[in-house]
Amino acid sequence: MKKLMFFSILFLILFSMLTWSFNALGIIDADGAVLNLANSIPFLKEYIVNQAKFDDLKNVNQELAAEVNKQNSEINQLKENIEKLNKKLNIKDEELQVAEKKFDELLEQKENKKQKLQRTAKIYSEMDQSAAAAVIQKLNADYAVQILNELKEAEAAKILESMPEQKAAEYISNMR
Repeated sequence: MKKLMFFSILFLILFSMLTWSFNALGIIDADGAVLNLANSIPFLKEYIVNQAKFDDLKNVNQELAAEVNKQNSEINQLKENIEKLNKKLNIKDEELQVAEKKFDELLEQKENKKQKLQRTAKIYSEMDQSAAAAVIQKLNADYAVQILNELKEAEAAKILESMPEQKAAEYISNMR
């Protein structure tokens, strides 16, 4: 039994070497013969790839690689565009923050001005009407009208009565 196994292995080795030699010299096409033999076995036929199939698959692979490269280049271009847009967005965010800060400052100034105007109007409402009228006439006309607008109607009427008619008419025509 050992001798049979030994001679079988020796036969396979010698047969393989002889086949390889003939194939290398171009005497026989061992690859084609093996391929034909494999193709004749039904379940192997599905898994065997011949040179034509291999070339087709290689071409498909190259086409897919080209498509991947194209898409990668598009992705890189889109990434660059995104980076540019993000930079622009950051600049706009900074501009918005500056504008919001300025708006808040202006709003605070307006509130402060309104509070100051209300305090000033309260002072004039507590003054004697003829004294208040004399002082208001010396103020800038727009500021005087703002103060008169802040006063209650009765208080403003008493101060306007103490003014010369021409000045009172000018202030009344500019009131809201």
